Amino acid sequence: MLSVEEICRTYGFRMATSPAESGRRVAGVTTCELPQPGKFVSRGSLVLTLGLGLTQANAGDYVAELVRAEVSALGIGLGPVWTQPPSDLVEAAAEAKLPLLELDAPNGLDAVIDPLRAKLLQVGAAEGQRLAQGRTRLIHAANVGGAAQVVSMLAELIRGWAVVVDRAGRPLYATGGARLHIDDAVAAASGFPRRVRFSELSVHHLDENRTTTSALVAGFRPGEDALARELAGTAASLLTLLGRQPDAQASGRARRLAMSALLNDSATVRRSIANDWAIGDVDVVVARVRSRSRSVFLEETALRWVEELNQPILVAGEGPTVTAVIPVDLVPEWCARVETAVRVDGLPVRCGIGTKTSVVDLGTSLRQAEQALEVALADGRVIADYAELPTSRLVGSLQGGGALADRTFAALDQAGAQRETLMTSLHVFLAENGSWEAAAAQLGVHRHTLRHRMQRIEELTGHDLSRMEDRVELWVALRVRGFATD
Repeated sequence: MLSVEEICRTYGFRMATSPAESGRRVAGVTTCELPQPGKFVSRGSLVLTLGLGLTQANAGDYVAELVRAEVSALGIGLGPVWTQPPSDLVEAAAEAKLPLLELDAPNGLDAVIDPLRAKLLQVGAAEGQRLAQGRTRLIHAANVGGAAQVVSMLAELIRGWAVVVDRAGRPLYATGGARLHIDDAVAAASGFPRRVRFSELSVHHLDENRTTTSALVAGFRPGEDALARELAGTAASLLTLLGRQPDAQASGRARRLAMSALLNDSATVRRSIANDWAIGDVDVVVARVRSRSRSVFLEETALRWVEELNQPILVAGEGPTVTAVIPVDLVPEWCARVETAVRVDGLPVRCGIGTKTSVVDLGTSLRQAEQALEVALADGRVIADYAELPTSRLVGSLQGGGALADRTFAALDQAGAQRETLMTSLHVFLAENGSWEAAAAQLGVHRHTLRHRMQRIEELTGHDLSRMEDRVELWVALRVRGFATD
């Protein structure tokens, strides 16, 4: 819809009242010369008149009828009847905050009515198409990703933000920069005074519109109000339907439990989980994606990528980091989507990719993905592929690298709960070129504790950490196991 300001600028109208209401949107145009116009005008319209039915005496009642009819503005053509708007009309319109426009129209309003009406119809048709497309995308989001995806899609469609808060004021789902507006959203949902950072907020209480339940709050920019309110209403209806299901958050919990099982449980459980998620019969890689901004809700963003790719990719998020298990043949498409998100959409995210493996042995690929991610963050790369890192290529070219690592760490692998601590300590010690002070500081332990750990590693591996040859062999074995970074 066109705003009052846009109509003034394009068609020669002038504001006879304060421009404070010039942002109002106009849905149509109506002409009326009756002294009691209320029954003959439409909501949201610009009412145009030459003032044939207007007098100083009835100006207040005239404006009151228009306000009750919820018109957007009143325009008066000057020349045939009035040379300037009646003063009582201006005062009544100003008091009622009804925009009053004036137009020099000595020959009547015919010259402006038809082009304005045609323009409003054109704009209305375009917005109707956007609304239909938006509703379709919201319904698809509800089917694919549940409540979180609906909120994320709404924020994208209205070019603003959206958040669902529960009856205690806790945010359940939020996206589109909503972290910056949580306090406003909670206040709006509760009906309390708030500090408004967006020009408009739309509040929709869920579950039968009872004000004591959770609420969807959407913030949108000027020019998007009518469309945004309609789409927010659609989103609220979808969220209400999803909320009536046994568990509206079951999808997210299922994904996180599946990821945890794939990374930690037995091989039998991993195979079962992988088959359930349609990734059991192919080689996969683990990807780690991290956001450098708290305002990016990364899991919802990654789910949207999966929706766009329409492929079996398991995604689960925790805080600013998302883990994805991706079939090998889909890795190029995933990387292309991440690149687009960063270079086109401007999202501050980085991605690390591990090497291919089977779903029953994801631990190494996970560690590699995390190390590649650290390289991406440090070097400013959008994506770092572990297999393309310099020392990874060197280790990959060695014959029998896996056997070397297994032989070197055979006893250490049986060290139970100590294994991970010892391996990590060895990695940091070698990465710090054997500096006891630097490695101890990096690990957050005393030098004597680190020396004790290194002695234990020497006992378990039979290697002497004072010898360069042994250090190199341990470093290569660590690299094969995915414990070293470039």
